[in-house]
Amino acid sequence: MRELAADHLLRRGDQLVYVCLPEDLQVLYLSPNTWTILGSEPEELLQSFWDGVHPEDRERVSLWHRELAQGERLRMEFRFRCPDDSYGTFQAEIFRWEKHVSGLMRPHTPSWQVRTARLLRSINHELKTPMTGAVGIAELLLQTTLDGDQKGCLEILQQCHRNVLALMDNLLDAVELEAHILELSDRPFAVLPAAEEVISEAAPVASGKGLELVCRVSSRVPGSIRGDERRFRQLLANLVRHAVTRTSAGEVVMSLDRSGDDLQVVVCHTTRASTAAPGARAGAISGPPRFPPSQEELVLWVARSLTRRMGGEFYAEPGRLQCTLPLKAPRGQALPHRPVASGRRVLVVDPCSESSQALAEILSSLGAEVRTNHRWSAVRDVDLIVADERCLEGAPAGVPVIVLLSPAGSNEALLFPAAAQLPKPVLPSQLAALLNRPPFTELRRILVAEDNPGVRTFMARTLEKLGYVVELAENGSEALACFEPDRYHAVIMDCQMPVMDGFEATRQIREKEAGSRTWIIALTGSEEEGARERCLESGMDDYLIKPLKRATLEKLLESSCPLPVPSPAPVTPQDLPLDPGILEDLEALSGPGEPPVLEALYEIFVTKGPEARERIRSALDSSETELAAASAHSLKSTCASLGAVRMMSLCQKLESAARSGELDQASELATRIDAEYETVRLALRQRLEGTARKP
Repeated sequence: MRELAADHLLRRGDQLVYVCLPEDLQVLYLSPNTWTILGSEPEELLQSFWDGVHPEDRERVSLWHRELAQGERLRMEFRFRCPDDSYGTFQAEIFRWEKHVSGLMRPHTPSWQVRTARLLRSINHELKTPMTGAVGIAELLLQTTLDGDQKGCLEILQQCHRNVLALMDNLLDAVELEAHILELSDRPFAVLPAAEEVISEAAPVASGKGLELVCRVSSRVPGSIRGDERRFRQLLANLVRHAVTRTSAGEVVMSLDRSGDDLQVVVCHTTRASTAAPGARAGAISGPPRFPPSQEELVLWVARSLTRRMGGEFYAEPGRLQCTLPLKAPRGQALPHRPVASGRRVLVVDPCSESSQALAEILSSLGAEVRTNHRWSAVRDVDLIVADERCLEGAPAGVPVIVLLSPAGSNEALLFPAAAQLPKPVLPSQLAALLNRPPFTELRRILVAEDNPGVRTFMARTLEKLGYVVELAENGSEALACFEPDRYHAVIMDCQMPVMDGFEATRQIREKEAGSRTWIIALTGSEEEGARERCLESGMDDYLIKPLKRATLEKLLESSCPLPVPSPAPVTPQDLPLDPGILEDLEALSGPGEPPVLEALYEIFVTKGPEARERIRSALDSSETELAAASAHSLKSTCASLGAVRMMSLCQKLESAARSGELDQASELATRIDAEYETVRLALRQRLEGTARKP
């Protein structure tokens, strides 16, 4: 009898009736008389019903619906927008009647949607398997000798593959979001690498359309936050993809900033050559969206729904998409800021105002004093110029120039006597890494304490060739006499020396320091268990084992000194943060007309790397330490084949931490591996692109 009453209520014509879920107020049903009362069809209002509630009444109405108990009735009044955009007052009676109304709404129940999501997930998997094989063959073909048309066709095939995969992922997520079964992980991750990866993936499509793609990450944004990294990247990717798709000329700018306790993401695109999103309305979209009516809106719909699922708000207006997400700080301290361009006066010359401003922000965050101009008349009292390749005519002599290369640019810029070259879009990590290398770094001073004359000579000559000023001491007592706080960039300290050993010298140096801390690297021939721990306990910061290799010393000084002014890296601007010897060996393996071995290894790295990182994260989340260790070991082997020594070391440490059951330490190492993965990926890609661009 009560079911008949519910059926009658849903279909009566003198009142507007709606049915919604109490958890998130998703509207499942609007009575057929919606047109008579509100001037719109029910299907049109399902996705925007709550947008019609007056902004001042929304919070109150939302609270009433959520707190209503089973069987309870409540009368309320709220203002609702009429067809002429005026607001009328509605009197409503709401009640919770789950058992009977849900039976009438069976096609919309979550259980039906769960079954649909499971089916779609299975289809998604079955489709990806043959597609992966087809694209693998395309990758192999790209490594053979091809003419321009053949290569272009294969690149289009690859792009189509990426588009289909993105479509399938978004479609699956849309169904899971609709069914309220999408789960979000909660773990620390680095914000900047995630943003840079999104920009890097969108760059080829933007370049093909002649668009300027710009990434702006404010210095106010924390280095790392807690949340679901994959979904965060997907949200950014959908916003950028939507903007690139709808822009035919001009700029697409992704900006990340902090606003109070929220992370604010804004993607702007030039409105003169773009179109607004279908059905988009300025202001916050507070009502639950319905399932997208067309494929065209799928990307934006998923972005909007993911934002709401993460507890944020989504805004859309012509030429601008914005979302705000609550910030959750991770455990532990953030890494110290390292101003690699401190004291430098830099001129930015770029015809694109957004790109110019983004470069200025990056350089300012790195400690530089920045001026921007699109003409060379502003060149006064500067010691570095960052210039777009379109602005090189009339460039002054005597000032080092970093040339920004467009992926669609000509080879003429390669003939310019630049101090370095960077591809656009410029990523903050790339520019920071470049400025942390000679010739952009000043000479640094190293104190070497070693009693063996042969080792002293080797250390002195090696460090001098790497660009350091070297001072020598024969024992710990001499080292202590030479040492002054803030004088040396680092100290390399032999552990076993006459008069005073390295352990005692280090202890006394630490007592001598006041507030500052000089990086001290232990030098020992002992590999026995506990040797490293003894060095660290005495106050040393890192550890080198004899016999020494130049590459080992080079990498250690490049990566491990957390000083306010970082160490110079002993590579030229075109080199990568990888073992240069291994890179050269890999490139030498490919004969004329043969596919590049380095490119094949790169594809393996970018395919297997994310899978291994995801397995590590999942294993750590479920406390499966052996699986985490095995996955780290597998990833370590992949890194070794490419000479990614820093990432390989992090994998080794994570493997050990996982086997020891130290989950917190393993989780922190996983975050560092994520950041290092992006550094290695970008470096390899830049190396491959640089090789391809050589005339």
